Amino acid sequence: ITTAYCIAEHDPSKKVILVDDGEICSGETGRTTAHLQIEYDDHYFAIAHMFGDEIARLVCQSNQQAVDFMENLIKKEKIDCEFERLPGYLIPVKESHIKDVIDKEFKASSKAGMNVELLETDDKLPKYPVDYPRSHWLRFVNQGQFHPLKYLYALTQILTKKYPNVEIFTNTHVLDIQDDNKEDGTGEVYVITSDNKRIDCKKMVLATYVPINDRVTMYTKMAEYRTYAMAFEIDKGVVERALYWDTEEPYNYHRLTSDDKPNSSKELLIVGGKDNLVGHELTSY
Repeated sequence: ITTAYCIAEHDPSKKVILVDDGEICSGETGRTTAHLQIEYDDHYFAIAHMFGDEIARLVCQSNQQAVDFMENLIKKEKIDCEFERLPGYLIPVKESHIKDVIDKEFKASSKAGMNVELLETDDKLPKYPVDYPRSHWLRFVNQGQFHPLKYLYALTQILTKKYPNVEIFTNTHVLDIQDDNKEDGTGEVYVITSDNKRIDCKKMVLATYVPINDRVTMYTKMAEYRTYAMAFEIDKGVVERALYWDTEEPYNYHRLTSDDKPNSSKELLIVGGKDNLVGHELTSY
């Protein structure tokens, strides 16, 4: 939806067709816990080790620009989606993780361009009543969070009202993709839907997270995981408003959001994690 908006906003005369297998916002985006983190899940020291410092820097820059872009778009279109800038904390689960993860990530993320601070003593740590070691947390400034459904619903309304050349087809399953485009602009680019309709285009964007064409067979190189999230009502002020991630494998993550009740003294703590491979028996819960 954001890609369709960018194309239409850049050239309102261009015809844009958005095809969605389900309803708008019915996919994974509507189920995310919506951490807009510039800090990288698998850590910058791992990226630097595998691909070098320059690639780690580019990943950091890309993440930063993505969050900045969203913030600017939300302000420009006056979208009420609870966007908020706030710090993020990487928390060691055990003492050994200080050397194995925290110290390495502090150096690597700083080198990649992150604004990060190492908090070595308890008096510098945020209010957070969870049984983690109270030293050597990493604090990343200017991370973000938002309400993904409010954002997407609003952006969809903007597309349909502001840009008449944008068409949206929901519950439309793409069966086949053909991309025979040549450098000189000749050739055919089109999709075939499951009801045997054909959509021809000059350019195509696969915004499916994992590519659905067979060119790189990405799905054969992936493992499928199920993740979990729950929300708990807590008193305001019990937990400092921030993003939290720990160094567990798989890691756990937490954030706060409003309970949408007027003048409420409560807020919601969203807790996610405990990922497991699908198709495998769980040994713990």
